Amino acid sequence: MDPYHATVNCVLDAMVASQGERPAVLFQDQGLTYRELQRDANRLAGGLAACGLTKGDRIAVWLPSGLDWVRLQFASARLGLVLVPLSTRFKAAEAEYTLRQSDAEALVLPDDWHGIDFLDRLGPVAPDRFPALRHLIVRGARRPPGALAFEELATHTAPGPWPPVRPEDPALMLYTSGTTGFPKGAVLTHRNIVYNAFHMARRQHVTPADRLLVAPPLFHVFGCVNGVIGYLTHGASVVVQEIFEPGETLALIERHRCTALYSTTTMFQMLLEQPGLASCDRRSLRTGMIGSMPVPETVMRAVVERLGASEIVNSYGQTEAPVSLLNEAGVGLAVLLKGVGPPLPGVELRLVNPASGEPVSSGEDGEICVRGPHVMQGYHRAPEKTAEAIDAEGWLHSGDLAREVGDGLYRITGRLKDMYINGGLKVYPAEVENVLYRHPAVLQVAIVGVPEPRLGEVGHAFVRQRPGVPVDAAALIAFVRDRLAGYKVPRAVTFVDSFPLTPNGKIQKFRLREMARGE
Repeated sequence: MDPYHATVNCVLDAMVASQGERPAVLFQDQGLTYRELQRDANRLAGGLAACGLTKGDRIAVWLPSGLDWVRLQFASARLGLVLVPLSTRFKAAEAEYTLRQSDAEALVLPDDWHGIDFLDRLGPVAPDRFPALRHLIVRGARRPPGALAFEELATHTAPGPWPPVRPEDPALMLYTSGTTGFPKGAVLTHRNIVYNAFHMARRQHVTPADRLLVAPPLFHVFGCVNGVIGYLTHGASVVVQEIFEPGETLALIERHRCTALYSTTTMFQMLLEQPGLASCDRRSLRTGMIGSMPVPETVMRAVVERLGASEIVNSYGQTEAPVSLLNEAGVGLAVLLKGVGPPLPGVELRLVNPASGEPVSSGEDGEICVRGPHVMQGYHRAPEKTAEAIDAEGWLHSGDLAREVGDGLYRITGRLKDMYINGGLKVYPAEVENVLYRHPAVLQVAIVGVPEPRLGEVGHAFVRQRPGVPVDAAALIAFVRDRLAGYKVPRAVTFVDSFPLTPNGKIQKFRLREMARGE
């Protein structure tokens, strides 16, 4: 299979031919072989086609992670539909915004899940609320008038013939996670997904013998692209966790003899805090991927030395270009601590001055710009935002900052939107956060800039304290002052029990700024 010229359908068909009876997806006490996944996806695609959905239509999925989510992912690809994932944590306003902005013609949702009434949360499906929505497809016994039964569509007996689907056709519309504000719908093509996912897995040395545990939700790019498509391109198995719970994650690793684990930095931190970590049999674990850059040195070291994932890889990517930089599996802790990279095959990367657009010198911070077959088509119904993100030469401007550190590696230093100016001098919170992570009392930290009349902005640190290690704000401020220039030292520290997170585990810094201004 040539990943540059392949579609999601090509991936499944090729793996059925070579790995047909091997497990493709495992969930709770159930599982699907590659052949069974193809059969189920074809049946569901036939049911969706019978509804009148055709190539190019958008189908929103508001289901929890599980076998039905994966079935729908491949069924949509078979028909050439554009899958629009919705977070199961969405409230009514968030779901309504995504459905309206995406122009979704169909929505698949459960009637109830873990005590959440999704039909009540959605509210009435009226033309004035959802002008494009033609089909409400409900999984479960309780359906409003006019809604279709997911279970009936999933057992359709007359699949095909299928429309021709090309690598350049759109496959996914993923909404940005909202760490800084309003989400946008990034449109990814079959080529974007398959090419990137294939090379992600190849750099991890994935074989059919591997078994990946996907802890992030499937509605996020980390789950449905990096995880499901990535490992299935190499005939491996994927274990799907419905909701991330660190104790269950450890149990799943042991039960399924998982060789790889995908989690965000926050999720890995929670795993490392688990009392059952020492007693869990993790000997099968060799690799995996940490998302949500930059990764604190203390976390990376603990993942290798305490969790035992000796071939873990560090990644850099975003919704608009899933993974651009990735370490090779087995490079060793010293390399992982130095930086992330090199770029994946076919990916071009350069660091530029955000103001001038000119390349920066080696060792100097610059905005990451990437170009290649993994970069999105654009933002749905947002040509101005697309033009802001992707320039005339095809470079995607990430808004993230990095510096080249040699040997094809890059150190991610922060986000442009996180950067604040203290007395005319730029401060990148990631640098200060990394210093605070070295303090024995700091379990987790995030720093934001807040307005100050004389200096413009000053740093405000939010800290989760390690249990049993006493510390106060003055001690942490002094710790930073001994190690960094004065203008980088936070002026205030707030101790918190938890952080406001996006559904995929990223800290929402705009909410921290609101909290800091309130204080």
